[in-house]
Formats: sequence, structure tokens, C-alpha cells
Amino acid sequence: MRMPLCCLSSLVRLRIVSVVVDMVMPPDGQQSQRPLNTLQNLKVRGDSSFVSIFNESKLQLGLRDCLASVEELEIYRCSNIVRWPLEELRCLPRLRSLHIRDCSKLEGKGSSPEEEEVLPLPQLERLIIGCCDSLLEIPKLPASLEEMVIRYNRSLVALPSNLGNLAKLRNLDVCNCGGLKALPDGMDGLTSLEQLSIGGCPGIEKLPQGLLQRLPALKYLYISRCPDLKRRCEEGGEYFDLISSIPEKVFPIWLEARVARVRRSPSAGEGSNVCVPHLGFTPFY
Repeated sequence: MRMPLCCLSSLVRLRIVSVVVDMVMPPDGQQSQRPLNTLQNLKVRGDSSFVSIFNESKLQLGLRDCLASVEELEIYRCSNIVRWPLEELRCLPRLRSLHIRDCSKLEGKGSSPEEEEVLPLPQLERLIIGCCDSLLEIPKLPASLEEMVIRYNRSLVALPSNLGNLAKLRNLDVCNCGGLKALPDGMDGLTSLEQLSIGGCPGIEKLPQGLLQRLPALKYLYISRCPDLKRRCEEGGEYFDLISSIPEKVFPIWLEARVARVRRSPSAGEGSNVCVPHLGFTPFY
């Protein structure tokens, strides 16, 4: 599909679903004089969609100016992403919300094993990553982050090493990441933390010392399907007194409703499954 670049001068939201978009310059004399800085919400679904937008030649053509104003980005079912797309993310200096879902081959390893990658998003406030089955690690996060939701990433073995230094983080939600064995050391720097949810991570047996110091200040605590951690929080457990002042505590014995469903997508073809978590994600259809 061919789209003149000047068409983006009036767009606020753009969704591209499994289609190749060819950005072209308008004929001489027909170029719009309006600034290309109105686009705020961008959703890309499918391999061809991601490549169409984050293509070096198109960025040089002028698309980079359009992306500079984007505040929300959702990347869905892009199996051609293996490493963190750090160069592409650098085109989004104003990004506040990043959702990455169902990117089955994303491992998260950086290009240089000696250097620990940092997400180049200085204004990022919300990060959601879900149903990325190959994901092993997440880069260091910017200090601006306020909410992090990590769900259904079964291969994930570690959270970002600087997680405990995010002074603005208010909500930390880690669920159904069976490969996780522990939270990062420290975490005493989470001075704004209000909500903590840990579920379906049986390998997490205890909380780091720094996080224990923050427990009395929480407003909400959710622990599920982490038997050792749950036992420490119950009456008689070593964390019981620390969490006694938390207004809302949820320790379900079982889940009466499924927290995730695997549904067949009509557009995905035979044999294709899409993981659609109910909580923390918005539908992309």
C-alpha cells in the first residue's frame, strides 16, 4: 500500500495490520507545509508492518520526523524481532507507553554481550511485555518508568538489573514467568512503589532485603501460585508483620476464572494461536 508522507501530517492515531506500507514523497509542488508532528499513537501488527515503519530508508525520507511525536507504541505478533529494537526506539524520544506482545522470537539479547543495553526512551512511563515465549532478558530501564507489567513470558530468567533503582515506579506486576527464580538484589530504591503483584512464579521463594523494607508502605499486594513466598506472607510467616499495614492484600487459593486464554485468530490462519491476557493488556483487533 502506497501512502504519501504528507498524509501523516494530520494523523493522531495509526494502526498498521499485516500490510507493507510504502511511504512515498509527494510530487514536487504538492508537499504539505504542515508539520509532521501530530502522530501520538502507533500500533503495528505483523512482520511486514514493523519493517514498513522502522525502515532506515523511510526514516531518512522523513518518517523519522513523524515518529518523533509518538507517545504510545504497541508492537504485536512481530516474529522477525529477535533482539531489542534499540535503534528503532531511538526514533521515539517522547514515547511514554510501550506494549510488546506475542513476539515469539524476541530473546532480548543485545548486540554486544559485554554491554548491558538500556532502553533509549527517556520519557517512558509504562512498559508492558507479554506472551513473548523466547524472551530471556529485559534491558535496563529509564528512571522515568512508573508502571511495569511483565506477564506470560515463560523463558524469562531475570528482570532488569537496575529495577531496584527506579524511584518513580509505582506498580510492579510480574505474573506467569515460570523461569524466574528471584527478583533483583536491592530494590530499596523503589521509594514510590504502591502496588506489587507476583503470580505464577513458583521459583521466587523470597523477596530481596531492599524490597522487604518497602512492604509496609504498599497499598496493594497480590501473591498467587508462589507457594514459598505465599507461606512467608501468611500468619506465622516471616513477612506477616511487615505486610500487616497494607490496606489490600490478595492471596487467592485458586483462580476461579482463567487469567489467560489461548484463542484462534481468524486472520492468523490454521494452526495459529494467539495468547490474549485479560489483565494489563488492551485487545488488538
